[in-house]
Amino acid sequence: MAFGIAATPSPQSSGNGPGSSTFQTYQELKTSLHRELLSKVDLERLTSLQDVRARTQVQNVIYELIGASNVPLSGAEKDRICREVLH
Repeated sequence: MAFGIAATPSPQSSGNGPGSSTFQTYQELKTSLHRELLSKVDLERLTSLQDVRARTQVQNVIYELIGASNVPLSGAEKDRICREVLH
């Protein structure tokens, strides 16, 4: 458990609620990823792509951003935060 996300069902669970430092760090990472994603993705071009293709390209960018963030995350944690950033 590198970041403390995958070991618990959700950031809101006991000890990881809105007041905890784990939850706050997690939310800050998600916010940062959202901002960076929006600055990297050409939204006009993205709307012209098929939904599955667009989603795949956005996922790839998210995984690149996660890797560049230098935050130690397990594979499951990366997958989870990617899903949450997409939604």
